[in-house]
Amino acid sequence: MKLSLFGKIQSQWDLIVHNLDVKRVCDVLMTKFTLLPYELQRINSEVTHNDRARQLLEILKVKDDQQFENFLSALDITGHKYIADNIRKAKVPREYVETAYSEARASTSSSSNSTRRPDNGTINTISSLRPFQKGWRICVRVTNKNKVSKYKKYGGWNQRFNVSFADDSGSIDAVAFGEAVNKFYELLEEQRVYYISGATIKKAKSKFSQGNAYDMVLENDTNIELCYDEDNLDLPTEISYNFVEIDKLEPGKLCDVVGVVKDFQAKTIGKWNIIEVHIVDRSKKMVPLTLNMKDVENLDLTGNPVIAVKGAWLKNSQGHIYLKKMPSTKIKTNPDSRETDLLLRWFTREGRWIEFEKI
Repeated sequence: MKLSLFGKIQSQWDLIVHNLDVKRVCDVLMTKFTLLPYELQRINSEVTHNDRARQLLEILKVKDDQQFENFLSALDITGHKYIADNIRKAKVPREYVETAYSEARASTSSSSNSTRRPDNGTINTISSLRPFQKGWRICVRVTNKNKVSKYKKYGGWNQRFNVSFADDSGSIDAVAFGEAVNKFYELLEEQRVYYISGATIKKAKSKFSQGNAYDMVLENDTNIELCYDEDNLDLPTEISYNFVEIDKLEPGKLCDVVGVVKDFQAKTIGKWNIIEVHIVDRSKKMVPLTLNMKDVENLDLTGNPVIAVKGAWLKNSQGHIYLKKMPSTKIKTNPDSRETDLLLRWFTREGRWIEFEKI
């Protein structure tokens, strides 16, 4: 029972880490309640937001119950009343907060099945999810997370990001829009494991689907909690691909491609600056992949790396055939796989001297 109360505090904390105004909370604690001024000032000097938020919880190894109440009052004052109310409803004694980090991570069982069944019910699998289904809860690993993208909508600007989840039954692509981006983008980290419930399940658009019957939409009221026993769960850690050789690609479809970066070059198309990446494989064909400047910020394309692309759109524009990155497209260089080794060996021995034909 004690562990479940730790979990309530810890899960609530991780849900607000990404949007908690730590500085305001600390200022209220110092000015209104004169709580631990030295430690709180030190927190405000931390560089990253997550470090500040986590250290705030760490120093709440409070000396008396009144200081804990002051902390809850500071949450009320700074717009986090719903979190404070949830903590109050849980009736969590002050001393439980003192060891939240060390004990909330303790495994409740050596069995991975039991760790995937928390106090509030059975865990569903991704493959069992259907539209309009109620009361489901899944335990999944984040296998990929794309950057936030901005787009125009009704004369203004909106935002979105795509993320992929996997469990031992399959995978599902998810998207968040608007305020849900602010709520979940920093919370979700690649390779971490989460409990998710309350998202919307929709039938995937066949034109943009790669075999998944359904997609997920993360709403403002979706509940996402970090799983603290993730090391004991046997969940997929890598993206699942269905690679097609370049000479067999069909325009007008989403596809997965793996090949070697033959070369790349910057281009200007209208007002847009892009990078065109030329991908080749053992079919002796080449296909261009167009990326914007933001897409390549975290990609090292030098030295002829292997590049794996999942879910790119093969477009035919007046005879110019190329791979177009979609919001849900996933791109990795030199993925840890046998295919990477084979392609690098082939390119070193033979591929670099081939005159490749564009598809």
